[in-house]
Amino acid sequence: MTVKDTFPYNARWDSVGLDCSTCKHFNGPEKWPDTNNASCCKKHHRLLTIELKEDGYKEWEWFCKDYDDKNGYLVTL
Repeated sequence: MTVKDTFPYNARWDSVGLDCSTCKHFNGPEKWPDTNNASCCKKHHRLLTIELKEDGYKEWEWFCKDYDDKNGYLVTL
């Protein structure tokens, strides 16, 4: 049985948009790349440098149980 992929991939060409940068609790840099490690979670008061590669761009898609979609990327079935 094939499962339908309902993600619109609006965040980036390789992303379903399920990561901290699309969460309403995210506080990011003024512009990318985030070379100053400014990315943080306003809800949990944590730096999100674990998400960043050495060049300041995001690595993978990270999110937590308190993720709240601010951009409408996710589709509810």
